[in-house]
Amino acid sequence: MDRADEAARDDNDRRAEADDKRREAADNEHARGMADSFLDRQAQELEQRQQATAAAPAPFKLSLGAAAQRNQQKAASNRRTIAEVEGLLDDEEQDGTAKRQLIPIQFEPTTAADKMTEEELSKAVRALAQEIPSEKEGLWKWDVQWEHLDDGIIREKLRPFVEKKIVEYLGVQEELLVEVVEEHLRKHGRPEDLVEELRGALDDEAEDMAKKLWRMVIFFTESEKRGYPA
Repeated sequence: MDRADEAARDDNDRRAEADDKRREAADNEHARGMADSFLDRQAQELEQRQQATAAAPAPFKLSLGAAAQRNQQKAASNRRTIAEVEGLLDDEEQDGTAKRQLIPIQFEPTTAADKMTEEELSKAVRALAQEIPSEKEGLWKWDVQWEHLDDGIIREKLRPFVEKKIVEYLGVQEELLVEVVEEHLRKHGRPEDLVEELRGALDDEAEDMAKKLWRMVIFFTESEKRGYPA
């Protein structure tokens, strides 16, 4: 009787174990089905979003980006080398040997260089060069727009000009003089004070050097202020 009971219990245990395995398998199958269904829905939603994006009209900002690129390319093509700026200012200085009346050109704050044609820009830049005095009195009194003279202009535009002029005056490069001029510009110093700083090395050429440099300073700061590529 005991063996029969034991055998019955073993059968019951085996059946219970088999039932547990079937339930576990069913649960796993259900879970896989839910996972597959979820992934299918995600794939469908992703495909629908992609189709909607493809069908949507191109955003307007793309055209603005293209316009900005064109303006940047236009500005780059109109940028002038130091030699070109120096030549432009020298031409105007020679043309102005006969004293002319300087009439400041009034520019509206809304004037945008990117709306000008290349011809209009060229005329505006030449008009600016004509506006800059060539005599000491006018240059020394000019209200320089220092906020438009950043370190990039000093290093990339004015320093090469200063180095070139010092070699012309002295026949050799004097790094100390270049640094003196750079520091003077960074401190927004007065041109007459710069003349005194340079006089020990350049003698009578100090004033000529300061005048030419100040015309360059005015040209670049006014160009930045008015939005001209320089």
